[in-house]
Amino acid sequence: MRDFWIDLRFAIRLLAKNPAFTAVALLALAFGIGANTAIFSVVDGVLLDPLPFPDSQRLYRVWELESQERSQVSFTHPDFRELKRQSRSWDPLAAYQFDNFNLTGGQQPEQLRAAKVSADLFSLLRVPALEGRTIDARDQEGRGSQVTVLSHRLWQRQYGGRPIIGDTIELDGKPFEVVGVMPPGFSFPYETPWDLFIPLGTPAESQLEQRNLFVLGRLAPAVQLSRAEEEMRILAQRLAQTRPPDEQDVSIGLVSMHEHIVGDLSLTLWLLMAAVGLVLLIACTNIATLLLARSREREKEIGVRLAIGAGRGRIVRQMLTESVLLAVLGGGLGVTAAFWALDALLALAPSTLPRLDEVTIDPGVLLFSLAVTLATGLIFGLLPALQGSRADLHDALSSASRGAAGTRGRRRWRNALVAAQVALAVVLLTGAGLVMRSLSQLSNVDPGFRTDILALGLVLPPNEYRSTQKISYFEQARENLSALPGVASAAAANFPPTRGQGIPSLVLRPAQSRDEEGQTLSQRVVTEGYFRTLGIGLLAGRAFRSSDDSGAPAVAVLNREAAQRLFPEAPAFRPRSAEVGQGDPGRGEVPGSSAGDQSAPASASARQVSRATGQRAGGAGTSQVVGAQIRMRGFDGRYTPLQVVGVVENTRPLGLESSAQPEIYLAYRQNAWSYMNILVRPTSGDPLALASSVRSALWEIDAQRPFFGVSSLAGSIDLISVATPRFRAWLLGSFSAVATLLAIIGLYGVISYWVGSRRRELGTRMALGAASTDILSMVLRQGMATTLTGVAAGLLLALALARFIGSLLFQVSPFDPLTFLSVPLLLAGVAFAACYLPARRAARVDPALALRSE
Repeated sequence: MRDFWIDLRFAIRLLAKNPAFTAVALLALAFGIGANTAIFSVVDGVLLDPLPFPDSQRLYRVWELESQERSQVSFTHPDFRELKRQSRSWDPLAAYQFDNFNLTGGQQPEQLRAAKVSADLFSLLRVPALEGRTIDARDQEGRGSQVTVLSHRLWQRQYGGRPIIGDTIELDGKPFEVVGVMPPGFSFPYETPWDLFIPLGTPAESQLEQRNLFVLGRLAPAVQLSRAEEEMRILAQRLAQTRPPDEQDVSIGLVSMHEHIVGDLSLTLWLLMAAVGLVLLIACTNIATLLLARSREREKEIGVRLAIGAGRGRIVRQMLTESVLLAVLGGGLGVTAAFWALDALLALAPSTLPRLDEVTIDPGVLLFSLAVTLATGLIFGLLPALQGSRADLHDALSSASRGAAGTRGRRRWRNALVAAQVALAVVLLTGAGLVMRSLSQLSNVDPGFRTDILALGLVLPPNEYRSTQKISYFEQARENLSALPGVASAAAANFPPTRGQGIPSLVLRPAQSRDEEGQTLSQRVVTEGYFRTLGIGLLAGRAFRSSDDSGAPAVAVLNREAAQRLFPEAPAFRPRSAEVGQGDPGRGEVPGSSAGDQSAPASASARQVSRATGQRAGGAGTSQVVGAQIRMRGFDGRYTPLQVVGVVENTRPLGLESSAQPEIYLAYRQNAWSYMNILVRPTSGDPLALASSVRSALWEIDAQRPFFGVSSLAGSIDLISVATPRFRAWLLGSFSAVATLLAIIGLYGVISYWVGSRRRELGTRMALGAASTDILSMVLRQGMATTLTGVAAGLLLALALARFIGSLLFQVSPFDPLTFLSVPLLLAGVAFAACYLPARRAARVDPALALRSE
């Protein structure tokens, strides 16, 4: 222990004597360890920590898998009852479905996110109520008054945390008794935290076949997942026997709750973790390079210590003490910086990243940082320590040996370490380049609709609004909103772009009689003016009119994809004339549309103007589709005849990276919905600036209707499609920039040291007739040879690793030639500049001064 304290005091004095080296090393280590700590805290909180439920690893989402694409779909009420009755591997199975309620009776109405849950859900999650109780079997069977359990957030926000158990609140105009309040931090499900919970109850006859139940199960004690999967396979076969022949391809899948919540974000987080790991590795090699250079200067000191009896192990221990001390100091600075960096990181993170409120620098993260710090000290200190302890006693004590003897081995190691830094920087730069190229491609995708739209949702409760009243509400809403200053157009839809994929609906042509002959289309219910407001191009026929009401024949509008699937023999739809955006964007007309759908937008972004806002299609396909009779299956299994009156252009309603889906639009006057979204397009400027005036105009119709989800479609698209790729690209770009800087500093340091240690040789060469350009060329060759070796190794490594990020890229190959060509050129150019400065200094050496100083 006494020797350790001696070594530690000596290491402190040594670092204090070299403030420039110490500052550079501490800065590199602080960034590397701090970045690793911050990113690992996110990885730990999101991926590694278990969910905040007891034995959460035994929680599984249960899905039915569609027969064709094996996509996950929810269950019907009868199917869930059968699963619960026949399964033996679960303790228990529970179900829930989403809903919305209007909270009235307060100072201002509020739209609440609610869940109808089975009585087993809270016992399955093993989370008791903070106040009162949770929902039980008596509540689900409806044997008492209607009850609700509040989330802690709602309890604090609306009621200030006052005693509320036993009080009655008004939801959609009906009284509900508050029987419980959940504890703070209870957030389930993570994708849509609920405001309140009510019993699932018994659905109406018309809702029995709706696939709106999400099923969650907890594996029973001692039951393995394989047994549960086998049981679900058998139950799927039994369910198939109760269905029509065309629906008997039934399978049931299990996904752990943790995997369901995290989804594909794990690859992004591990990629960022690997990136900061590479940055730290580059910092280590950088410091090891500097220590190797310093060990050359310490040869005489080490020779003296060897001469008076110090063993090689003692020398290695002393030098490792110095490197570990340096690492500990850098680690302390890094962890301190990580607390600040984590706040900045979470501020930059997209809100779609789950479990962000659980991310913190906890003892586990600090233990990881300590391990990284100690490993770092050993990694960058071991090689210089071993090299330094090999000093030749005679050469070390001989002053004549300075400048030549014993330097070849160290020089090879220094060059190898610099080449390794360059190689790792190439890997990081290539990854960042691919991700940035992907982000650029994604940002340039046209969604097929205008994004300068204000959207806000509302629900008209069926017990307060009959169908005719709903229609009157939205007719009055369109009139009120259109009269507002700054509003160009207004419409409404149940599932507008970015707010749901619509309802899957089976559609048949007249000649088709079997379900398997039809096409599944995404159903959307819209008001007149919808296509004009969103700038969706009309390819054929007309848009919806005010005359498309309950007294007229039922009509539908198809998008291009749906028309081509239902009528594959029809020629492709081709606009006859040039796009509106190529002429006067304020004078384009939509042929065949209603009076409210005539003019194209008067003001739009360059991308939106360039898209056609409605052209009549050419070719014989028009007459084969427009006017055709189709049939659509409803929730009750019956088919409703519809006449196709128009065809519109495809959109990307689920995000920029999604492909066009076949869609069918229905007229709101013929299909009045309770849940709708108001869409308002401004004449210019930010659509969110209209939010206040839009609310006031709608409250003039009904002051008890709250609104929710107030946002712009541009903001929604950014959140759905761009936020996560941008977060990934920003961090990778930052890490790769730092890595490149460290590699270039290392290269510059090695070349500078090489020039300084060979002044006598360079002076001799110039005295013997070597020109300055010869010296310049020689030094540049030395530096660029090391650089190109690193670049070549880095390219090979990047090619080997590129395929692992292929799933994160959009319309960019993981072996993109542009990226793999530009990165080496960029790095070689920067490296040349780093080599040129010491090379120019070498070319200016005065031979007389160099020889005299030696």
